[in-house]
Amino acid sequence: MSDDNKNDKFKIGDLVLYAPYYIDDEGSWIMSGDLGIVTNITSENEKQYQVVKVSWINSENDTVDMCSDILKKITSEDLFE
Repeated sequence: MSDDNKNDKFKIGDLVLYAPYYIDDEGSWIMSGDLGIVTNITSENEKQYQVVKVSWINSENDTVDMCSDILKKITSEDLFE
């Protein structure tokens, strides 16, 4: 995770990818999951962390509150690489 200000990481309307990760000296990995849209943001622990409500594009998934650390913001550059 970068040292960016976590409070500015996501905004309502952002397209996000569920991307949990596992850090291990012998084989770290990042998984790519479903796409969703940020519909609400709550700051926790004196605004150090964001709890992001995501409405998933796949209608089989319910809207859910997620820790911002396991979401990746998708930009136009990501879409057209």
